[in-house]
Amino acid sequence: FLGLRVNPCIGVGSKAMTSTAGSSSKFGVPLDLYKQEIVAAFHKHKWLDTLHVHIGSQAFGPNAIVEAVQIIESLADEINKSIGTDQVKCIDIGGGLPTVYDSDNLQACFDILESFVASLKTTVPRLFSGKYTIISENARAFMAKCGFGASLVEYTKETTDRWIITQHLGADCLLRQAYCPDMWALRVRIFSPDGSPKELNDDCPEVNCDIAGPLCFAGDIIARQRKLPLAKPGDWVIVCDTGGYTLSMWSRHCSRPLPAVHGYRRDSSGNYTFETLKKPETMESVINFYL
Repeated sequence: FLGLRVNPCIGVGSKAMTSTAGSSSKFGVPLDLYKQEIVAAFHKHKWLDTLHVHIGSQAFGPNAIVEAVQIIESLADEINKSIGTDQVKCIDIGGGLPTVYDSDNLQACFDILESFVASLKTTVPRLFSGKYTIISENARAFMAKCGFGASLVEYTKETTDRWIITQHLGADCLLRQAYCPDMWALRVRIFSPDGSPKELNDDCPEVNCDIAGPLCFAGDIIARQRKLPLAKPGDWVIVCDTGGYTLSMWSRHCSRPLPAVHGYRRDSSGNYTFETLKKPETMESVINFYL
């Protein structure tokens, strides 16, 4: 399939930085300005057979995504009717379906998908008529909950208004959390060295803290002013929902090697097996990046 990305121009949603549906977005051909030219391009180039729309990542609710798909499918239908044949054979509906970052409720993620598909079938029935191949890019909505980041606490210090918990997960892996903390906050939990969750008690009070990474700039804070059990060196910091937009956005700042990725399976008896899915990067590989 070979096609054209079209911007339906329905606004910027709740996160302008990751929205791609504003009228001045760098992505896509704005439909409100160039509809005639888009139709003409399909008339001129018979190898064009796909329309693509993607309005942003976690910037809109499912209803807005359905609205965008409806606009693009109507455009596909108009193009096909004007040409007299079903030249547009594929519609890429993009991604951006929101996921649940504030809890471990995996069922809520599936409920969002089921509601989204049901709304598509009701609002854009022609999409499912069999005349189109449908491509979806909604991966983060599910992959985010397939991973978590884990690091040992290296050291801590108390300041005037908060504790600083320094560990090894930094802004080179969690770029969005460091640079856009208000938009992309992830849950953080503190575990004891034996892997058990730290419980609040007289020796472990709840404190206001920043979770700091190891990079050499002041903005390397992956969680700000969180109320958490007081962590100590040797404890574990767990960052939830890191299965998407984390390792794939790795930054070479400070030239740290990429960490290992481990996976696990649980059988029907409740037993776990572990395996290394990606080995840690070697220093040789880091050096070769610059050669």
